[in-house]
Amino acid sequence: MIDPVNEGEIMGVRQMVEKPAPGTEPSNYASYGRYLYTPEIFDALRATDNTHEHQGEFTQTEAINQLASRGRVSAVKMKGTRYDVGEPLGYLLSSLQFGLRQDRFRETLISEMEKMLRQEKVR
Repeated sequence: MIDPVNEGEIMGVRQMVEKPAPGTEPSNYASYGRYLYTPEIFDALRATDNTHEHQGEFTQTEAINQLASRGRVSAVKMKGTRYDVGEPLGYLLSSLQFGLRQDRFRETLISEMEKMLRQEKVR
């Protein structure tokens, strides 16, 4: 979750909070793990290599927070639907959405889904 400096289409980031406890989220803006880094991330990663809060799991959160403390991190508000592809239903819904938006898959996908729905009604 990000703690925005300002809210809008493009936001400064005060800090990122990895897996905050429910009710302690700094905002309702979630980072979904897509970043555009500048070369300065490498120094920040080296500087925070031994300070990871989540032992046993490498994250870039501490490095991002180091850059954020210097005003070097921004976030862009996403337009569209966010699916949690780490969960089976979110993965399925995102795959269907992707397929429906592709001309080469759309008709066949709709036809197959209609067949499946008819079969479900027969059950």
